[in-house]
Amino acid sequence: MSIVSGTNESFWAWLAGFVDGEGYFILRKIKNRQHYKTGFAWAPRLIIANNDRHTLEVILEKVGRGSLHSIRHGCWQVHFTSGQLREFILPYIIPHLITKHDEATLLLKACTILGNRTRSSTLTEIELSELCEKMKVSRERNLHG
Repeated sequence: MSIVSGTNESFWAWLAGFVDGEGYFILRKIKNRQHYKTGFAWAPRLIIANNDRHTLEVILEKVGRGSLHSIRHGCWQVHFTSGQLREFILPYIIPHLITKHDEATLLLKACTILGNRTRSSTLTEIELSELCEKMKVSRERNLHG
């Protein structure tokens, strides 16, 4: 089952709770002059880690997107990338998030900027750098109180 075939609101609320507890949002700047014209690329991600592979497989099945990775014996991660986050996940879980609401909202803005290819690259770079810093501040605030 995927979002297209009608994933219900209770699933998104459950997933938001799971993300609040087991997930993290990142916006990284990957530097690589060989693969990118600008020498870098922005990589927004949602990563959900858990020891229960089956639960993560259910998430992938319901969302219909993402990838499963073994990170060490008995521990698994689900990864969602920019387009997946923008179209299939963040709009549905943001209303239900509690501790990571601000980070998710900032990441959705970053994914939207990255999805809009008509913008000035200089403006995009400034906006993404600012969003990255705001996400760090939000994460620190969540960790320390």
